[in-house]
Parts: sequence; C-alpha cells; structure tokens
Amino acid sequence: MDTRDTRPLLSRRSRRGSDAVTLADAGLRTGASLIVRRETEGRIMRLARALSGTVAALSSLLLVADASGAVAAGTKTVKIGLLASLSGYVASYGTDERDGALLAINEINKSNAIPGVTLQPIVLDDKGDPTAAVEAAQQAIDQGAIAILGPTTTAGTAALASIATARQVPDISFGLLPVAPHAKPPAYAYSLSIEPNDEAVGDLDAALAGKNVKTIALIYDSNAYGQSISDGIKREAAAKGIRTVASEAFKSTSTDMTPQLTAIRSAKPDAIIDVGGGTTPGLIARQMYELGMHQKLVISAVSFGIGAVKFAQIAGPNALSNVRHTAFAEEVWNTLPKADPRYAKLQAVIPAFRKAYGHDPNGYGAAAAYDAAWVLADAIKRADSVDSKKIQAALDQTKYQGTLCLAQFSPDSHSACHSDSLVVSKLAGGKLVYGD
Repeated sequence: MDTRDTRPLLSRRSRRGSDAVTLADAGLRTGASLIVRRETEGRIMRLARALSGTVAALSSLLLVADASGAVAAGTKTVKIGLLASLSGYVASYGTDERDGALLAINEINKSNAIPGVTLQPIVLDDKGDPTAAVEAAQQAIDQGAIAILGPTTTAGTAALASIATARQVPDISFGLLPVAPHAKPPAYAYSLSIEPNDEAVGDLDAALAGKNVKTIALIYDSNAYGQSISDGIKREAAAKGIRTVASEAFKSTSTDMTPQLTAIRSAKPDAIIDVGGGTTPGLIARQMYELGMHQKLVISAVSFGIGAVKFAQIAGPNALSNVRHTAFAEEVWNTLPKADPRYAKLQAVIPAFRKAYGHDPNGYGAAAAYDAAWVLADAIKRADSVDSKKIQAALDQTKYQGTLCLAQFSPDSHSACHSDSLVVSKLAGGKLVYGD
C-alpha cells in the first residue's frame, strides 16, 4: 500500500518530532515563502521524490500552501483537530481524508467563509487504531481544538464518541457511527458522522439491481465497520424476503480468503457482498475467479479506498466483469448525471485536489473530509461563535449541499448522508463509472 506523505511540503511534521501539525507550524501563512526559500535544494529534491518523483508535483503542492494567504487583521485564529489514518492498514483512506480536509480549510480561510475566523488544523495520525484515535483527540482538545474532524475508521469513531461528548467538543467523523446509529436522540450528543447510517440499504440494493437475486452471501471484515454493515444487510435482506445463505468473516490483514469463499461457493448464492477495505476487496475478486465463482460481487460503500487502478491490479483483468461497487458520488464524479446536484461541485473539487496533490483521490475519503470541513465552517458561521457548545447546537441544524450528499444533521440524527446518496458503479476502462 502506498502510504507516502502527500501533504503540502510546509504542512509536514516539524523537525522537533511532534505528531501535531498546525497551519502555524506548517507555515501556511505569509511566512510560507520565506521558509521555502530557506529549504536547501537537496531537501526539496528529496521531498519531491518522496511525494511523486517530480519537482513539478512539489511545486503544485506548494501552491496549495500559499493559497491560505495571510491572516487578515482583526481575525481570530481557532484550532480544530484533524485526525486521519496516515499509517496503518487504511492509510490510503486517511491520507486522502487529510488532504481533502486541508484543501477545504485552505479554501475556507482564503475566501473568509467564516467572517473574522481563520481555521488552524492540528493534524494527527489515528493509525487506524481506536486507542490512537482517542489519544489523538485528547491531544487536540488539550491543545485548544474547538472541534474535531475525523477519525478515519468506524472503530476509532466509536471509541472517540464518549470523549467528544465528555469534553463537549463536536466531532464530525469520517467513519461510520456504529453506536446505536438510529437512536433518537443520538447516543452521543457531540459525535456526528459524514457517512450514511443506512449504508447497508445501498449495498443490498446494489446486489439486487438488474438481476433476479433471491439469495445472497456476505464476506466481511470482522472489525466494527464490517460487523455493523453486514448485520444491517442481513436485517434489510430478511425484510425484503431475500435469504442470506452464507456469512463469512475475515481479518483486516487477511490475504487468503479461499476458506471463506469455498464455504460461500457451496451455499450457491445468487450474489455476494463484500464488506471490508484495504486490499481485501481486490483479493476476494481474484480468488473468486480462481475458484470459478462468477456471481455478481458487490463491494460495499467505503471498501474501495485503494482506488480503481490498484483494485484492478490486485483482482486481475479477468475478475472485473462481475464486480459492482456501491459508490459515493466522488468516485464516479465525471460520469455522474449532470442533473445531479453534486455534479457541479465535484467538477470543481476533484480538479482542485488533482492540482494540489498531483493525483485524483483514491476513493470516497477526500470528498468526505472536504465536506466535513465545510459543514463545520458552515456551523461556525451560523453559530456566530467559536464556543464548542454553540457550534454543536448549530451542527444540529445543518442542511448543506456537499459533494457526497445534501448533508443534514438534527437533534435526532447525527448521520449526514443516507443510502439514497449512494450509486451503483462498475469498472470500465480502468475506472469506476456510474451505472449497473
């Protein structure tokens, strides 16, 4: 997995070794150009190779740093935590989330979207680990963060929920909120998620689309996300009269799913749904083909984080025709119907991301974090305050058209998106495209 650090040069970790990176530390202010000039040619070249192998790519990243501009006189700088998996098994998601959030924050600050307020992110690695996510959140809050964006994983989101509520600091997570997601009021007053709380509905609908499917099988990651979504799919299937004939779990680090797939093959399902991220979806597709299994394979909504190109490389060209993916709009941004309200936003955001970082986002993560940052900015503006409690109250009245969905929070719902924001996609020409 490529976990290279693709942040703008000046937002890298300081030489003091601190894991917290702020815009002040990063130099994303008027002093940025002075710091750049102090860098030696050798260091610039080394960082350029680490980022993308070209000096041109480094230059494009520096433009993002410069875009934040100077802090205008009379503005108040406030800190926000930005937690993402910059290492670990879902680093491909986390690096995109960090970069998507930083892109949005730079736009917010440059455009004075929150009059009189400049956002200063404290970037921390949650390592794809719940304990690390909690420690990072506490560190950000202790440093004065008035709100948190992230973490990446569902397990981290669950672990962080009680901390956010206890410290009364709102957290807009990039992961699913698995703790009683349908409870009214929400189980944790200060914990929100940019993800749909009914993703299972979209995953099942993708499996049923276009074919006479009466039975399904599940192969899922045994982590919190996999268990939560697979349980939801089973409930939805039963309600629709669809039988789940097999349900097999694997670990996030698994590389051989042959035992699970052999059991599923014996059950003869009409369609198979994979709920798990990292490299496992590609491995499952390849191993299904090797076992002579030709059923439709649906890759669940957040499980395509490595991107279509890497997925196809892992799965192999012969294993792609039966693959479908429950996609977020970002993943099919240039084949989405033009009438879709997300289309116009994505035509601006994806090229801006590419210009900043030298590549397209891998999956849904960049847009999720981009939206989360703008949702937070919208709430701070409406609250007309940087008090965490007032920001949370404003978040509970959110209605914001983002790139993923019409994001809505209320006192009774802390999931911004719903299953109707997901679309069925397939692989064509090495890319995900809209439609079945």
